[in-house]
Amino acid sequence: MDENKRKEIEEKISRLPSGGITYKKIYGKSYAYYQWSEGGKQHCRRVKDEELDSLSAGIAERKALQASLCEDKASPAKKKPAAKAKRAVAQFVPPSKEDYSSSVKTGDSLRAFIEPVSSWPRRTLCSELESYIYGESTDRVFIVCGLRRTGKTTILRHVICDMKDEDFSKTAFVQPLPSADFKSVKGDLDILSEQGYRYIFIDEATHIDDFSRCVALFGNLYASSGIKIILSGTDSLAFALASDVALYDRAYILDTSFIPFNDYAAVHPDRTIDDYLKSGGLLGGEAEMPAFSRRTSTDEYIKSAIVANISNTLNRSGANSGYTALKNLQSDGSLYSEVFGFLTHLAEDYILEVLSSSTISDSLVKCFSNYCSSHSHGNEIDTEILGCLEKMGVIKSISRYNMELLNEDQCRIIFSQPGLRYSLCKSSVEDFLADRMFESLSADERATIADTILNDIKDRLLIDLVLIETSARKNTCNVFEMDFVDDSVDMVISNPDTTSCELYCVSSATDITDIASPSLFDPLICQRVSHRCGNIEGKYIIYRGEDYHSDKAQYLNILTFLDSIRK
Repeated sequence: MDENKRKEIEEKISRLPSGGITYKKIYGKSYAYYQWSEGGKQHCRRVKDEELDSLSAGIAERKALQASLCEDKASPAKKKPAAKAKRAVAQFVPPSKEDYSSSVKTGDSLRAFIEPVSSWPRRTLCSELESYIYGESTDRVFIVCGLRRTGKTTILRHVICDMKDEDFSKTAFVQPLPSADFKSVKGDLDILSEQGYRYIFIDEATHIDDFSRCVALFGNLYASSGIKIILSGTDSLAFALASDVALYDRAYILDTSFIPFNDYAAVHPDRTIDDYLKSGGLLGGEAEMPAFSRRTSTDEYIKSAIVANISNTLNRSGANSGYTALKNLQSDGSLYSEVFGFLTHLAEDYILEVLSSSTISDSLVKCFSNYCSSHSHGNEIDTEILGCLEKMGVIKSISRYNMELLNEDQCRIIFSQPGLRYSLCKSSVEDFLADRMFESLSADERATIADTILNDIKDRLLIDLVLIETSARKNTCNVFEMDFVDDSVDMVISNPDTTSCELYCVSSATDITDIASPSLFDPLICQRVSHRCGNIEGKYIIYRGEDYHSDKAQYLNILTFLDSIRK
């Protein structure tokens, strides 16, 4: 492509809409939203029905033009004559390691790579990747991303382990070198394509220098021709930003950051649901001392898995990331302290909410509220940090409807790794009780207060677990919490197609007699829920005791419930 043609295309791109269109499901109906970056900031607005077609067409045209520029840059300057190319294919010799720019595993080297995990428990997520690999060919790539130690590479290895010999012989595992660019990786994929490889796994794909600019070409050049491209990596924020723009509707994304309890228990069969709530969220590693059981290891995980994720993405995307404030923090070396401070702020808010609904004295609640106010973190960068954490899969927002304030949007922030939230809360409680205001209390008295608070936090985490696991499985329904003046329904599952709902109460009790009168038995609350969500088809109380059916509600053991929503 000559320079004049390139300038003509670039000028046309500048006149076309940037960003992409995403869809949000609200009360069962999908609404289109236009997202774009301008002046270093991210923007979002609702798309009117009458402009949707023209806006979508403009975005599609822009992406096609951008892809043509990237493809032209990635292509060799000079092409060999057709006759020479034919002779080269006829005389082709299987490539050696020296022929690749990346580390490429096939055949025996790939077998040696996957063999160690063959006897390990498999995660339920493996089936989603297998559906892509053995499904119909599309022009989409498949992305496996997530935080450190959440089983990304193990999922890839398990799927390859389970392949038939014929499919295995067409599989390659590519690991780009730290200095790799798209052109060098493309050369490796061209060699593999010529050799007949049809399943190509590219690990740590975000390490490719021009990843954000050329990632769409994996689909345009290879997936569209029948090759299944699987991209994976720890920098989940980079994948999320790419899926919003360059990979919009061109990728399937599998996020491993949230590890359901059953997957955790399969890897750690000797651990209980209490262990999961206090230290769960990671797979493998320290058998006797999980990462979130110590303050220092939690801090290190935040630094290496969360802050490094953000930092790497900012380095590779620069001003195009839309996170101007975070880029400035990175430049002055305060990114870690700000992100850690924000996570601590979330922990303090969580503790305050738990204390406010517990049996702990009002004076202690007031003391903690004042303590948090004196350590306030709120500032203008909170929105950017919160957006990053959500895109990375660190947190998930669950809708929370206040029946007294229906016009206000509210949500409950749930950590995908319960052990991370528990560890942050534990550190905050310890720091609070170490304050001079508690000097008159003995060590035993402070320990008793700490245990009481942490047990209440663990009870709240059990509700979070039910909400996040249910929302992940019941994706055709609306899952939310419903608040009233003096009570709440822990979980409502609303089915907009049938105009019906189910109500759930979650308790840590092991005996039915220890469960306080749940809101599900209040006729006025049930009447208001039914008016809002439709016919109530079931009332359930999830607790730690045995399954039991009564006239008022069905009592389900927590493990029984978690098993049931997997099916």
